[in-house]
Order: sequence, then C-alpha cells, then structure tokens
Amino acid sequence: MTPPIRSNARPKRGRGSGQWHGGPIAAIIDTVGDYALVMLLGRPLPTVNFRVDYLRAAIDTVLIVTATVRRSGRLVGVVDVDVANEAGQLLAIGRATYATAA
Repeated sequence: MTPPIRSNARPKRGRGSGQWHGGPIAAIIDTVGDYALVMLLGRPLPTVNFRVDYLRAAIDTVLIVTATVRRSGRLVGVVDVDVANEAGQLLAIGRATYATAA
C-alpha cells in the first residue's frame, strides 16, 4: 500500500454561488485516482469504472483530495479518493478502477 496522494483545487465559480458542481468533483476524483497509480507504474492508465458518493455541498472552499491505492495488480488497479473541505469535513468519496495491463 502506498501513502496517500494529496492535491488542492479551487473552484472557478461556474455556478455563480461559490458552490462546486458535481461534475468537476467527479473529474478531480478520476484524475487524482489515475495519478496515484501513475506514480507507481510510470504511465497513464485508462479508467475502467468509477463511482462517486456526494456527502455534502462544497461551497466557498478549496478541495483537499486524498487518493489511496488499494490494489495495483497485473490487470487492474483500485484507488479510493476522499474529497474534503478546508475544515477537514468529508464532502465526497470515490472509488476508481483502472486498467493496468501493459
């Protein structure tokens, strides 16, 4: 198991209310999850599947994103991703699967 990867992101205020839209949060989860495996394997990997559970709204906050590689196998890799606000409250959780076969 590898140590978690952390990343910060700031909203572009696309909704006009300072609230993050779920689409960019999902994209961040997929990107950070892929990057966590890239750090281990040294190459980009295609996403096989991912899911997101939104727990609370992300309003006027920087997102703190932490990815933990759960499996880096011969055929697939699995990464869990937590998205929190600046206060440390969990906003969303995601799990992504990536194809690792060369």
